[in-house]
Amino acid sequence: MTDQPRIRSRVLVLALAAAAVFAIGIAGYLRSRPEPSPERSARPSVSTSQMIATGVGAIDSVTLADGTHVMIGPLSSVTVLKGYGAVRREVAVRGEAFFTVVHNASSPFVTHALGATITDIGTSFAVRTDSSTGVSVTVRDGAVSLKLASEPDVNAVILGAGQHGLLTPDGNAATRPSTEQDLAWMHRRLVFRETPMSEVAESFRRWYGIRLRLADPSLAGRHLTATFSGETPEAALEIIRLSLGAQIERRGDTAVVTRLGQAKD
Repeated sequence: MTDQPRIRSRVLVLALAAAAVFAIGIAGYLRSRPEPSPERSARPSVSTSQMIATGVGAIDSVTLADGTHVMIGPLSSVTVLKGYGAVRREVAVRGEAFFTVVHNASSPFVTHALGATITDIGTSFAVRTDSSTGVSVTVRDGAVSLKLASEPDVNAVILGAGQHGLLTPDGNAATRPSTEQDLAWMHRRLVFRETPMSEVAESFRRWYGIRLRLADPSLAGRHLTATFSGETPEAALEIIRLSLGAQIERRGDTAVVTRLGQAKD
């Protein structure tokens, strides 16, 4: 009986020590946890520019100094040009981006993309650049003017809400009603409706980091109708293979697309 208090005392000491270690561990964990990241803001000085870029399959957003909100698509960039908000409001786009602009009649919001100039007339709109097809603009609200930077303002095409415009590298402009396909990327979806394979290949590179190489010229003229929403690269390539009735061989970050029965080089 004389040993029982001593045993209970040891048990109590061990329990208190364990509790202390647990408490220290919890406190350390709480201190080491990263704080939630607030939405980024871009506030370049008058003398510098600032680029916001995304990686493969990534979407990011940023609020500019004047409150304009920008959503940036995969493997794309928006450069906020120096002097933004002080002497001008100009940005440059590569890839895909969507702008919700805080309108200021005395300081128009101007977007530069592949030699084109898009000027806000109080709006929210998306811009997409493609080296082969040109610059496309989809307007959700308000209106924008679209033209080659080298052209006078009188030659600009005015796009209103619900319209989509494509400006080719040689300056030809075509307009049509906007569709689900034009803004699907904002919801992390790829929607193709009779889309040329050259355009499909560009989107596939941005979303999956895989270059589609069309080994047969006849495949370059084919069109794809398909929807992608979170598929793995392998599943997405299989959808393309079945849709085209082709064969695809993956070689690292390149997928070689050939006609059935055609020898792969």
